[in-house]
Amino acid sequence: MEQQEFILQAVKWVNQGYALGYYNDQTYFISGAIPGEIVRAKLVYQNSKFKHLVVTVVLEASEFRIQNDCPIFLECGGCSFRHILYSYELDVKKELLKKELKKEEEIPVYSDSSEKYRNNVQITVENNKKGFFKEHSNQVVEHPNTGCKHLPDELNDFIKKHTPQSSQKSSLKLRFDGKIVTNYEKEPTQVFIKNLKIQIPPNGFFQINRFLLEKWIDDILTLLVGKKDQNLLELFCGSGLLGLLCAQNFSRVIGYEVESLSVQYAKKNAKTNHIVNADFISKNLYTQKIHKEHGEYPIWLANPPRNGFGKLLLEQILYYKPQILLYSSCNYVSLSSDIRKLLKDYDIAHLSMYDFFPRTPYFETLALLNIRSSH
Repeated sequence: MEQQEFILQAVKWVNQGYALGYYNDQTYFISGAIPGEIVRAKLVYQNSKFKHLVVTVVLEASEFRIQNDCPIFLECGGCSFRHILYSYELDVKKELLKKELKKEEEIPVYSDSSEKYRNNVQITVENNKKGFFKEHSNQVVEHPNTGCKHLPDELNDFIKKHTPQSSQKSSLKLRFDGKIVTNYEKEPTQVFIKNLKIQIPPNGFFQINRFLLEKWIDDILTLLVGKKDQNLLELFCGSGLLGLLCAQNFSRVIGYEVESLSVQYAKKNAKTNHIVNADFISKNLYTQKIHKEHGEYPIWLANPPRNGFGKLLLEQILYYKPQILLYSSCNYVSLSSDIRKLLKDYDIAHLSMYDFFPRTPYFETLALLNIRSSH
C-alpha cells in the first residue's frame, strides 16, 4: 500500500487509544496524536470501515504531550499513550468510561507504577528477530535493547539472554511469579495470595498487573461481604482464585469455567487450601445454561473475557435476577453494553476503575449491580 500523508487536526479521544480526525470528509483514527493538535500523519492501514493514521510530525503540540521514551512506540502494537502525561492518560480513560456508561458522577481510579507492571509476556521469534507484533500485522518488531517498559527487569533480561534467535517462526510465553521466570505455555505457575497457595495451569489466565492485583481483590472481597447462609455463583472462574478467597464468607461457592484444565486446577486449589465449601464445574456460558439450583444463588461474581457476557448469559441473568451481580472486565465497551441491557432491572451501586494496563488503551472496571427493590 502506498503510504499517503495528510495534515489534519485530532478532534477527540475514542476507543482503542486513537484520536479521531477528519480529512476530505473522511474519518481517520490516529495513533500518536492528542485532541487539539495539528499533525502530519501517514496512512498505515485501511479497510472498508477503518482508516488508521500514524503521526510523523507534530505541527501544533498539546500541553499534555511528553517525549516518547520507547524506540518502537507507534511501530509495536503494545502501547497507545507513551506520548502523554500518565495523569492525563488516567483522565482520558475515566472520561471514556463515563461517556460509555452515561455517568456524570466521579469514578474512583486506582493506579500504581506505569512501568514494569506486567507479570507475563508473549515473545515472537522470526527471521532472526525476537519481539512483538506490529499493529495490524504479523511482522515482528524487535524487542528493544533498552527492554520493554512494561516488563520487570527479570523478564527483559530473560528475553535478551535466553530467547533463541531463529529464522523459523515460533513464540514463547513467559511469566514472572516474583521469584523465577517460567514458560507458562508449558509449565504451571504457583502464586501465593492472601494466605492461599494457587496453581495456574499451563496457558492459564492470570491478571497481569502485579502491583494492583491485591487492591482489586481487596475491593471485590469488600463489596461481596456475604453471609454464612448465602451462596455465591462465580462465572468465568478460571483456576478458582476469587471464588476460593470468597469462600470463607459464604455457605457455598460454585464456579463455572469453560476450560476443563482450569476446572481441574481450581478443584486442586480448593483441596490444597483445605476449602470444602467450594466446587467448580466445566461449562461454556456462551452456549450452555446455568443449572437451576445455581441460578437461584443470590450473589453472582463475573470476570468474563473481553467479549463480555453474550446473549445467552444476559438472558440467564435477567431470568434468575440475582440480588447482587459484581462484574469485572478489561473491556469497558462490552461491560457498558452488557450493563445497559441490565439497567431495566438493576441499579449501579458501585463503579471503580483500575489501570491494570498503563500506556495501553485497556483498563479494568469493577461494577456492582443491585436488583431494584420492586423485583
